[in-house]
Amino acid sequence: MSPEEYKIFQDNQNKPQAAPEEPADDSSISVTQDPSGKFVLKIPAPMWKIIQQNKGFDGIKPTPNPKSNPDGSRTVKLSPKQWQIFQDNQKKAPIPVPAEPETGKPADKPADKPADKPADKPADDTISVTQDPSGKTVLQIPAPLMKILEQNKRFEGIRPTPNPKPNPDGSYTVKLTTTQFKVFEENQKKPAIPVPAEPAKPASGKEPEPEKLSPGQEPKKPEEKPEEKPVDEITVTKEPSGKFVLQIPAPLWTILITKQEI
Repeated sequence: MSPEEYKIFQDNQNKPQAAPEEPADDSSISVTQDPSGKFVLKIPAPMWKIIQQNKGFDGIKPTPNPKSNPDGSRTVKLSPKQWQIFQDNQKKAPIPVPAEPETGKPADKPADKPADKPADKPADDTISVTQDPSGKTVLQIPAPLMKILEQNKRFEGIRPTPNPKPNPDGSYTVKLTTTQFKVFEENQKKPAIPVPAEPAKPASGKEPEPEKLSPGQEPKKPEEKPEEKPVDEITVTKEPSGKFVLQIPAPLWTILITKQEI
């Protein structure tokens, strides 16, 4: 630098430093007036949404709809009359703005799926067949089916005849060798033997006790059913006086009377 330029540089250093420009407050509107007398509103993006939601420009025509500035704010110019309407609109009760989800916030956790239902118990009419490590075939037989298998002699030819103890759930577990299982399968092809139905027991599960008789008392005879009288026949008897007595059912009486009238 020349001595003159260096002198200017030094003088510049003595000037007060300009305060850094504070970032615009997102919750306030900057209002200035241009030379034409119009009011210039610089509205931050968050405030713009609130003003739109609360109809802050209601009654102002045309409704301001400026393009957003690079920083997201919007600049609106209003005449003194429009500015007064805008101010009056701000005095109205605000309309609540629904909160927006925060950016980057993890999505709501989906509702927990209902716990898996426990595996259904095998049906009472199905035999579960598996094979154990030794190679034997394992049959899980429900109690009702075990009775049917024994009734139909499905273990015939298998020695020793399976006679397992019942499991806690009432089912039976039978282990068969490959040969025994083959015999068991062949037995299934034989025709079934009907199982007689068990007589229904009283609700208590006990057989009714016989009636206790006192000494010398005879058991009650079953009540005789009254003899049903035929409805289409006339019974005729003869009394000691020699007269015939006719016992006429009502339907036949009507027919006899009708014939007499004819």
